Amino acid sequence: MAENDDLDRLLARMDEIAKAVNSFTSESVQQSAFDSLISAFAGAISSRASKRDVDSNSSPNDTEDREQLGKRVRKSQRKSRATDSSSRFDEVALLNSIKDDPRFERFRERIVLGNPTKVQQVKFVSWFAGETAITSGDMMRVLNGLGVKISQPDASKAVAAAKNDFIAGTKANTFRMSARAHADFEKWLLE
Repeated sequence: MAENDDLDRLLARMDEIAKAVNSFTSESVQQSAFDSLISAFAGAISSRASKRDVDSNSSPNDTEDREQLGKRVRKSQRKSRATDSSSRFDEVALLNSIKDDPRFERFRERIVLGNPTKVQQVKFVSWFAGETAITSGDMMRVLNGLGVKISQPDASKAVAAAKNDFIAGTKANTFRMSARAHADFEKWLLE
């Protein structure tokens, strides 16, 4: 009966939950937030149910009964930050920012239609990302979204070829351009 009350309370707050979840721009973040809310709700119900099982158990000191209860109640495992999609770089947002930029035609001439090197292509994405450190895979996906075909290995090789122009980010395998390289690239891009 308490479970029905909990479900009714959850359903009554569904509009609030939907509004909160939809406030995130990334679909993967929305899904993660929704999953977290539902698992928190399910965890609250299962912890109450197991508490009722313990309370109604006639021999709480019996080791076998406690082992059975332990098997029924599963703790959710904590995700590592490496697999947490909410901390991922949003290449779609960067791609949309590039396309919405008033200088987009200039970018298109130099990076998409022109004859830039692979190094210039990956530098463009890093230049536009600014202080945000990104991976070569992020650079590749943004460039592919712009219609520039570059493979993951080629993007990695381009970053490695210009290693003196990049600064390592706080996360593994993330990079951003140094201030000097940023200024030099901007001069080339916008001249």
